[in-house]
Amino acid sequence: MAFSFCLVCDDKIYDECIGLDYSVALDLHLYFYTLRDIISWALQQGLKYYYSNPLNYEPKLHLDCELVPLDLYVMHTSRLLKPIFRRFIKYLRPNASRPGLTAVS
Repeated sequence: MAFSFCLVCDDKIYDECIGLDYSVALDLHLYFYTLRDIISWALQQGLKYYYSNPLNYEPKLHLDCELVPLDLYVMHTSRLLKPIFRRFIKYLRPNASRPGLTAVS
């Protein structure tokens, strides 16, 4: 019904990917159960830091997590189109369409 793929390096755990059976995930709160189990396991192993993947900000905001800004680097390969592309790049922000997220300068 649910899985989470994590990597451990030194005293850190990186929660990279989650898979959920969405036909039951919301009703059973599987996102929160997997997060609880990962953090419990990490504490039992003596890990000091938890890093989540950069997706699904809404549940992380709900849990009062500290969000790290994402960087998006884009460059057009055509020299002719680069000046035009630079004018429109600001609209490609990952958080442009996400309420509650603001750009960090």
